[in-house]
Amino acid sequence: MQTSKTRFNHFISIDTETTNLLSEALNVEFSDNEAIRQDVLLRKEIIPKLKGELEDG
Repeated sequence: MQTSKTRFNHFISIDTETTNLLSEALNVEFSDNEAIRQDVLLRKEIIPKLKGELEDG
């Protein structure tokens, strides 16, 4: 089995508020409620970024 070294995050949003939050906190651009981030963010990195955006926002 061949494995790919390409790693990314795939985000899906169901509403405008979530899209805006994810866009700002994670620096991603959404198209049709989906975004791809080429640099991998771990779950332990995502939560503090979202929390920080909510507190600052």
